[in-house]
Amino acid sequence: MPRAKRATVAGPGARAARAKYSLYLPLGLADRIDRAQAELKVMAGAQRGQVMVTALVEIALELALADFETSKETSALSVKMLERIKPKEA
Repeated sequence: MPRAKRATVAGPGARAARAKYSLYLPLGLADRIDRAQAELKVMAGAQRGQVMVTALVEIALELALADFETSKETSALSVKMLERIKPKEA
């Protein structure tokens, strides 16, 4: 069951319903997101104002989850998660 808050937008031109997640990221990962956004803004040229962190994170999650849904145990997400939770050997 999702733990996200649901947000709905109504009216003409409204986007699909969205969920709001609040989470804490390691500073190094936050820096990587900021650098990726800056580089993507350069690549986007005149459309640089449309390169938002929300969209960047949404796309990154879509890619990671698509890989997981296709590859399961061999996906990068599975490998990293299992490495993280694996008991430390003495």
